[in-house]
Amino acid sequence: MKTRSLLQIFAAAALVSFIFMWSCKKNTTAANPGGPNQSPPVEYVTATVTGRVIDANKQPVSGAAITAGVSSTSTDVNGQFILTNIQLDKNAGYVMAKKTGYFNGSKTFQLTAASSNYVEIELITKSQSGQFVASAGGTVTISNGGSINFSANSIVDSATGAAYSGTVTVSAFYLDPSAANFGNIIPGELLGIANDSSEKGLQSFGMIATELTGGSGQKLQIATGKTATITFPVSASLLSSAPSKIPLWYFDEIKGLWREQDSATLSGNNYISNVSHFSFWNCDAPFTTISFQALIQDQNNNPLSAIKVAIEDPNDSAALYSYGYTSPSGVVSGKIPSNRNLKILIYTRCGDLVYQQNFTTSNANLDLGTINATIQANTFVTFSGTVTNCSGTPITSGVLSIFLDNVFTFANITNGNFSVSVYRCYSTSAVAQIIAADLSTNLIDTVSVNNVTNSNINSLILEACNQTDEYIYYTLKGVNNNLIPGSYFFNNNDNINGFPIEVVGTSITNGNYFHIYFEDTTAINSPQTNVLISLTNYDSSYGTNTLTLTEFGSIGSGYIAGSFSGQVLDMLNGYALVPIQGTFRIKRTN
Repeated sequence: MKTRSLLQIFAAAALVSFIFMWSCKKNTTAANPGGPNQSPPVEYVTATVTGRVIDANKQPVSGAAITAGVSSTSTDVNGQFILTNIQLDKNAGYVMAKKTGYFNGSKTFQLTAASSNYVEIELITKSQSGQFVASAGGTVTISNGGSINFSANSIVDSATGAAYSGTVTVSAFYLDPSAANFGNIIPGELLGIANDSSEKGLQSFGMIATELTGGSGQKLQIATGKTATITFPVSASLLSSAPSKIPLWYFDEIKGLWREQDSATLSGNNYISNVSHFSFWNCDAPFTTISFQALIQDQNNNPLSAIKVAIEDPNDSAALYSYGYTSPSGVVSGKIPSNRNLKILIYTRCGDLVYQQNFTTSNANLDLGTINATIQANTFVTFSGTVTNCSGTPITSGVLSIFLDNVFTFANITNGNFSVSVYRCYSTSAVAQIIAADLSTNLIDTVSVNNVTNSNINSLILEACNQTDEYIYYTLKGVNNNLIPGSYFFNNNDNINGFPIEVVGTSITNGNYFHIYFEDTTAINSPQTNVLISLTNYDSSYGTNTLTLTEFGSIGSGYIAGSFSGQVLDMLNGYALVPIQGTFRIKRTN
């Protein structure tokens, strides 16, 4: 299936139905069809799923591969996607997002049949935590918390099962339950299947994502009969309530649910356990659940749709039990802990807390009734106009980039016309930077719109007739690619994938992304060989790439420029090595 345009996505979003990420049924008064706290049976329904994929900086991730059941698509330049009339399990709809350079992201949710369902997935950057020689074993420390100890001769090739004795690269990330974005980055939902097949709500005390790769980029795993020791740090805010022994759960990427397997023991400020394979591992305290619902309205009794609602411990904000979004009619429902003192929190789309209330649950299902939250209506600002070429003729194909409120928004230019709506989280006046690119000539026009508030900006006229001084060009498998002007960024000392320097862009021919990582900005005109290149559907390879910097100017006014060549792994064709070469020049932002 194909991705829709930005305006089609906005239209679909207006119809978005409720998805409460921990929910397993729609009717909060009916009995669970699988029995009390039992996993409900599979029931397939036809529905539409729309969503958005973002990164840790809340920026859109374009070119991410999206799968749901047997249907698939990819995200557009705004990180958005739509899958229409697809078949999924009503009680456990499951959507996965994949992109090179990130851990797989996913959401599991209840579907509303014959309607539109919305998900938001935040991908975790896959950075290198360390390396070890498989024949010797070793310990890898995760940069943001935790560690993994590997025994000697315990690694195999995932695809073949053959023993692997070379260098193992470990990519790992610790997911802190007390972090503000924890609910967005966890895979699936906070719901698991225990060893007795009962369905449980889960409170996480620490989660770690891990992936192993070999010297040629092949995926690796732990050998049968072997284990690795994982150390999970426990957040200081959760330590006082952390049990001495806790069930350990792994994420089932086929079903989209957590499954109990073994346990972890608290030692000091850490949980420690042995695991027999790698995916996401989670230290969770399970709890029995009841069904819950509420109607969320604004101060004028208008229903609030697509509003985030969270359920927490009132005495510990780090104890997130559940979270989700309201339906177009303002209803939110799902499963929450029974017999607990809890707190409901309501947020705007921009993350502002606008309402909170303590309440208590029992063994009975709960309806909190109508909740009125005082909320300022945020607004879409629509930019529309025309783009011509140097002869004054409307361009036949182009891309528009709008930078407003520190966020890029992209739209297609068709037959010289464009119209794009930008959601603003602020009511204050701001400046919008607009760049129009003619794809047939690679010429651009730029314009600044001052004093943008919440009023539409109409009748803009741009002439794509200028050369750009920023570019990323590359040739891959005989095809020339250029990247959207205005979509570049440069990270200095960011230490992504173990490299301090990163240059990023997005392709204007197919929406795919491009990353190049390297170490040294001082060696002008001297080739560097410690270089990593990564693209959509092409994984990085080590030891085959060369980069030569030709320019490294001052922050704010200068540019970073250079050329590169090497090889990448074609993920769609058996990880074959294919050549790549190109040049870049972008503004230094840091």
